[in-house]
Amino acid sequence: MLLGNVMWEIFQNTGHIEAYLIYRSCNDGHTRQFPTPSQIRAQRPVVNQN
Repeated sequence: MLLGNVMWEIFQNTGHIEAYLIYRSCNDGHTRQFPTPSQIRAQRPVVNQN
C-alpha cells in the first residue's frame, strides 16, 4: 500500500489532520513539510507575565 493510501485510511478512521495533510502532499506530488504543533509552539513569542 502506498503512503498516501495509508494516510487516507488513518484520516478516515481518526480524523487526524496531519494524516490528511500528508495524504494531500502525496497526491499533489509535493514533498512539502508541515510544521508539527510543537514546532508551531516553539515559534510563538514568549509573553512576559509580570
